Amino acid sequence: YEFDGEQLFSVDLKKSEAVWRLPAFGDFAHFDPQGGLASIAMIRAHLDVLVERSN
Repeated sequence: YEFDGEQLFSVDLKKSEAVWRLPAFGDFAHFDPQGGLASIAMIRAHLDVLVERSN
């Protein structure tokens, strides 16, 4: 996630958690990556179907 051209955090897909660029950001802000991870799982499933149908 970026704000004003600076990356505030990213999401570690293996650990399913937000990784803050500066630890101090985690003290005053919170981000729950579960919604995004659910979207990624659905997109991967759809991609698998599209790849299977194209072969």
